[in-house]
Amino acid sequence: MVHINDQTVNNEFHVPFGGMGASGNGGRFGGPANVHEFTQSQWVSVMDKPITYPF
Repeated sequence: MVHINDQTVNNEFHVPFGGMGASGNGGRFGGPANVHEFTQSQWVSVMDKPITYPF
């Protein structure tokens, strides 16, 4: 779960969706198929320091 430029609304990152047992992978709401259906992979790069340009 990602919140960008907004606050979390009573979300705890360590609490899995769906309850107990296999809920960490969507066990209660359709299993791994739901995770695949509602997931979009993205590449995010974060620089510790800004790049120094030669000009």
